[in-house]
Amino acid sequence: MAQELISPMVKAVSHIGLVDDNFSDGQKLWAIVTNGASGEVVDNTLKVIFTTMDNGKLRGDIKRNAELVLHAGNYPILAFKGTFPEVANLQLACTLGTLGNGSNKFKKMGNSVIYYDLSATPFVAKEIQNYISKTEATVIPAGLSLKVADVTSSEDSYTISWVKTFKSVDELKAYLKSEGKK
Repeated sequence: MAQELISPMVKAVSHIGLVDDNFSDGQKLWAIVTNGASGEVVDNTLKVIFTTMDNGKLRGDIKRNAELVLHAGNYPILAFKGTFPEVANLQLACTLGTLGNGSNKFKKMGNSVIYYDLSATPFVAKEIQNYISKTEATVIPAGLSLKVADVTSSEDSYTISWVKTFKSVDELKAYLKSEGKK
């Protein structure tokens, strides 16, 4: 009897940090937050249309509206699939600070996926490094943002199809390969 109680608990613990956001239900989890930027969900993909800032560059940030639980030991790879501007500054930010204390700290996989290794790079706020824990859940209140700013290339928009976490870069590669077969 005790073994039955332990197995579901272990299974639940192993899924801490799993993120599987998509836009099949519209724009419920993610919002466009840059004043003047707009967008809509078309064919399960969020399309963000940039606004022009005072400096003449384009911008269109999105923010997750719900709490997020991350765990760098279970799911260290946070990936975004979509189309991204060729020349821009992208930042991943939350209440812990900005990942890597700057822009463009992501890696690319093909032309449609950017990803961050949460186990290797800290969020930085006021020179304080905040790593996502590898041993326990790190709760991020509503407000994880992907800031897409200083766009100077020709795009007037970008898209996001999904936001997911993975156990490894290899798991991300395998997922993309399987996704291509659908």
